[in-house]
Amino acid sequence: RLVKSLLLPAYRANEISRDVFKLVARAVTGRAREMAGAGQLPQSEEAITTVLASLVEDELARSSV
Repeated sequence: RLVKSLLLPAYRANEISRDVFKLVARAVTGRAREMAGAGQLPQSEEAITTVLASLVEDELARSSV
């Protein structure tokens, strides 16, 4: 849900397509799961949001949107 909430503003502003939204959401969710499994994801919601925002930015840059 946090990843979707970070991507929705760009999607609603037509800055990214539906396909890019889905691609980035899947990639970020996968990376977050890996981080959580390795114990690298912070515990506070604010810190998690910051990490996810960074991951979203990275993936959007990779997607060259």
